Amino acid sequence: MAADVEALYALTQSPVFHGAPRSALASLAPHARKVLFRADEVVVEQGKLEKHFALIIEGRMKVAMAPKNTPSVNRLSDIKLNELREGDCFGEYSLIDRTATSASITAVTPGAYFAIPVARLEEALEADDRFAKSVYANLLKLLLGRLRKKEREYDLSLLYD
Repeated sequence: MAADVEALYALTQSPVFHGAPRSALASLAPHARKVLFRADEVVVEQGKLEKHFALIIEGRMKVAMAPKNTPSVNRLSDIKLNELREGDCFGEYSLIDRTATSASITAVTPGAYFAIPVARLEEALEADDRFAKSVYANLLKLLLGRLRKKEREYDLSLLYD
């Protein structure tokens, strides 16, 4: 029961679930599994289908695309895409498009996250239009924020090239 309360608290504090009906979050909380991770642990492997939507409750992680040397891509080192910390989420791409991950996520520090099965979250979204509307609107804001951040970073790097 204490784990459900902790999960419900994490859900209510997440920007992804801002404005969502509490009843929908309460129905998800029992399905959230707390996962502990160590520094340098690969939490998500690039190219795998992610089956969980996750909310970070402690620690930091880096999101990066691994080196690749193919006829169409010549990348000799990791490309850091983002750094995630408490309150951030991952697994949102798999929730939206059900494709393999385009990047790996590696823990920078020890920490923990709540993992919610994508299938269970999809059921909750399909069952409640108000819940779906708020979650998808929040995910759109989150993804646009990340995109705008990257655009600013690229603008700055072009200034100094």
